[in-house]
Amino acid sequence: MTLQYDIDISYVMPPEAFTDSGSAELLKASGFALNGRSNYIAKFRDPQTAAALAGASPRVKAYFKTCGFVFNPSGKVLPSGAFDERFDGQLSDVASRLQENLHQFHLKDQMWNEFDLGACIVSIENAKPIEVPAIAPPRRRKRADQKAV
Repeated sequence: MTLQYDIDISYVMPPEAFTDSGSAELLKASGFALNGRSNYIAKFRDPQTAAALAGASPRVKAYFKTCGFVFNPSGKVLPSGAFDERFDGQLSDVASRLQENLHQFHLKDQMWNEFDLGACIVSIENAKPIEVPAIAPPRRRKRADQKAV
């Protein structure tokens, strides 16, 4: 099985939460900053890659968690080799953490479950930013059995 290592970045708290003065103060007091490490996560786009990582050894998974990853697929549909340009800095940070944290985890004899760290890093280094139009949240539809208020 050939895994695809395209990575998408998602905010934990959306940018809109930082524009409201009340929630912005609460987020700041809680240690969140719009582009801070605690406010974004990295996900593999390919479900097979996410599943392979989820099935790796606990030490491998701890390494990836420390680097900002979660183990479910992003669900985004972008061309292979591309990422949302709004997250250029965050993707660079994830790549740096992958390399900086490697020596802390002693991963040589761990079970990687077909996951190839070298191919992952090369994929990040070769990824190209693209403009992704903002998508409005879906509108809620009334069910036929609901009465209008």
